[in-house]
Amino acid sequence: MHMQRHIGLAVVAALLLGSVALTAQTAAPKKIKLLTLLGKPLQFVIAEKQGYFVKHGVNAETENLASSEILRSNLANGNGDLAYLAVDNAVAMVELAHQDMVILMGGEGSQNELVVQPEIKSLEELRGKTLIVDAPNTAYALQMKKILLEKGLQVVRDYEMKPIGGTPQRLIAMREHKEYAGSMLGPPALITAKLRKPRQGSGRHRILPGRGLFRPAKMGAG
Repeated sequence: MHMQRHIGLAVVAALLLGSVALTAQTAAPKKIKLLTLLGKPLQFVIAEKQGYFVKHGVNAETENLASSEILRSNLANGNGDLAYLAVDNAVAMVELAHQDMVILMGGEGSQNELVVQPEIKSLEELRGKTLIVDAPNTAYALQMKKILLEKGLQVVRDYEMKPIGGTPQRLIAMREHKEYAGSMLGPPALITAKLRKPRQGSGRHRILPGRGLFRPAKMGAG
């Protein structure tokens, strides 16, 4: 119970920090729009159930998007206040969108695993195959590149990396297209994959931080 309370308060604190620009405009409940790829984060669910949003005057809503590129574009264009995503996406926004970002809090460690089609018995068998990602230059894709590089496999030279979309979309694509040999997956899609195949390929590989809350340094009035 104490852990749930700390999580809920941390989320509310992060949202309140992200809503400073809004409080200067109105005394009404602060409306915060969170952009994510996998539905409501656990921290949000806990905060809602414990009544922390209502207590602190926060009207929080979430929007689930299909890919990290769409999410970053929406955030950069003001179509959302915060993001819950692998935090290296905040770095990507600085480098690609030239927009200063603030990482408000961490959310979880990386639980991603490389999952492959059942006929793939070793990572070396991914040579010449197509692997699918959300975006080729952030988060899960960087993990996959690192895993395969340790086996001597380089993207372009030894395998193709194809952008498909968020984690649920990639799992569906692997089931429907056997030519997609593998992908990095995280929960809950990872759990589904283990139960129904494709199968786990290599185990966890912690080279990146997990998901967290971040927002543009300069927020609009909403």
